[in-house]
Amino acid sequence: MIRTIITVKDQILRLVLPKDWIGKSIEVIAFSVNEPSLTPQLTSPGQKNITVIEVPQISYRFNRDELHER
Repeated sequence: MIRTIITVKDQILRLVLPKDWIGKSIEVIAFSVNEPSLTPQLTSPGQKNITVIEVPQISYRFNRDELHER
């Protein structure tokens, strides 16, 4: 895998690939790293906190039948 960030100086980009990639299918993705992300950022206002609860494995036994009881 080759991954690099470059500064664009022209509309044309020349990409030199390894010889052993000849004949193989490759994926090329180009996007501006300064574009705003479509996914919410972890530092956004209204961020929700997740509480992690640790269960001691010695005394805990998962009961599959109890899972569907109401």
